[in-house]
Amino acid sequence: MKTIQSLRYLSLVLCFMISGALVFAQEKDAEKQQQSEMEEQMRIRKQMLEQQQEQMKQQQEQMKQQQEQMKEIQKQVEVRIKDLPYISAESLKLQLPILMDKDLKFGTGKSFDYHFFNSFDQGNRSQLILRKNFNGTTDTSKGEFDVEEDIRNFRCMVSGTVESGEIFIRLQYPDGKVFKELTINSSADINFNQSVSIGEGEKSRHTGKWSYVIKADKAVGQYMLQISTN
Repeated sequence: MKTIQSLRYLSLVLCFMISGALVFAQEKDAEKQQQSEMEEQMRIRKQMLEQQQEQMKQQQEQMKQQQEQMKEIQKQVEVRIKDLPYISAESLKLQLPILMDKDLKFGTGKSFDYHFFNSFDQGNRSQLILRKNFNGTTDTSKGEFDVEEDIRNFRCMVSGTVESGEIFIRLQYPDGKVFKELTINSSADINFNQSVSIGEGEKSRHTGKWSYVIKADKAVGQYMLQISTN
């Protein structure tokens, strides 16, 4: 009788040992699988991070190239502007009919002073440059200019830097819809460049009287708005 009980006890012990071994093996397999999944996730994250870093690097290179292009354009503009006289807002109002071509008209704000350059040749090219340095000024200026039907290309460039306050620039289509709005503040310098080819089906939208608005809110800084057509 004791022998039978001993055998039963031994059988139970063996069952527990075998069950424990199986559970341990399953836990090991689950642990290995979990570790493998974690390694795969880490590999995917690393790959995504590398892709993001590569994209950021490419974007930085593009921004650097754009900045270099804008610097070169600004140098060319500076050379042309140096030969222009300084014209105050009041004198600009008085001389406007004489200085400006009949197809290109500009409005001025009450205290904004502009340097501008406007030229026409056989290709009916025109160019407008507005620029201003501010020393804590708060003011608003509005203006208009005409784009004729035979114009094929329209280009807008905006650059500026502000230490404090804001400079807001808005350019509008002849129908009043917004072509571009930019706010220049101390968070970042602005260099914007956009060219538009005017096709036959887009003439009605681009032809006519464009308008711009420039607002300075306690701004310490400068901006330049350049518009050219041909």
